[in-house]
Amino acid sequence: HQLAQAAGVIFRSWTERLADLLATGGMKKNVANQFATTLIAACEGAVVLGRAQKSREPLDRVAAFLLRTAKGEAVARG
Repeated sequence: HQLAQAAGVIFRSWTERLADLLATGGMKKNVANQFATTLIAACEGAVVLGRAQKSREPLDRVAAFLLRTAKGEAVARG
């Protein structure tokens, strides 16, 4: 229980910090919150997949997708 609670605090902190940085960069706050959550969840999931598969490929795919998504959001703001 304590480990899950500590992890929740850490992930919440990462999400809030990332969302603040994205919003400071010009992303709408609600989009920044959604993107921050998606980014962290996708990256953490890619780490788990990569370890299980003994491959960097899941992380590379997630990174490429998230970069395209972020660039698309920047163009939409644009």
